[in-house]
Amino acid sequence: MIAVELTLLSFSISKDEIGQEIKNEIRKDVPIIKQNSIMFEEFYEANEQGIRPEVRFVISSLNYNREQELEYMGERYKIVRTTSTNPDEVSLICEHRVGNVKESNSQ
Repeated sequence: MIAVELTLLSFSISKDEIGQEIKNEIRKDVPIIKQNSIMFEEFYEANEQGIRPEVRFVISSLNYNREQELEYMGERYKIVRTTSTNPDEVSLICEHRVGNVKESNSQ
């Protein structure tokens, strides 16, 4: 079964009562316009730079606010690049997060 929406993830920093920083995850569900595989040429070019793109999601540009991660069907992905062929849509080129471990330096 293919999902028709994904969850964009962003993060904010707040402080607790003793001043320690706490990273808060902000989740926003958005509909998917289209999902595509990565083309071989794009995959190999990115792989040379140490990036392993796996999937491309197309969503409305109104829903995207420079988030760095997303979740789709229970799996976490890092957004490695964005492209836009028209003003209404943005393509999110994503790589699977190895082991779904959160990076400590992600924003």
